[in-house]
Amino acid sequence: MIIEKSIAKDVMNAQARGERYTLSKGVGLLGVGIYVYEGNYPLLLNNLKLNKGNMYQDPVILGIEVELRNCLDLLEVDNCNRLGKAFKSIKDKKGIRTEEVINKAAVNYDTVRGLQVGEELIKGSGLHKSIIKVCIRNSECISKFFIPEHS
Repeated sequence: MIIEKSIAKDVMNAQARGERYTLSKGVGLLGVGIYVYEGNYPLLLNNLKLNKGNMYQDPVILGIEVELRNCLDLLEVDNCNRLGKAFKSIKDKKGIRTEEVINKAAVNYDTVRGLQVGEELIKGSGLHKSIIKVCIRNSECISKFFIPEHS
């Protein structure tokens, strides 16, 4: 994840002392939690360059080792069908946003894993730049933090 350098230092120092550091949670399409990319380091490097001076004064990449535990994995068809049923049951309520539906469907899950599809690689091919995102809803799923070698 991309994070302010001073916060990354605080996280790493707390971990060295054997303490837990709680990162603030955000809201996104996978619900409320800490958002990380799964194994897409080049994308993180690109986003790091884009965010320097915009969202962050001094951004760095902070690696997070995550145990998915009880995961609502939206890369699995059965889970997508389950989510679709949950969405149909409340879609007629006015003002309900997609992330609220996922948040309600994922209430008993530690993590949510999903695919974000980007631009098409070759026009008409059906192949897209995609990333796997993980929303960590339960911070106990974080087993350790680390600074990647190339950051």
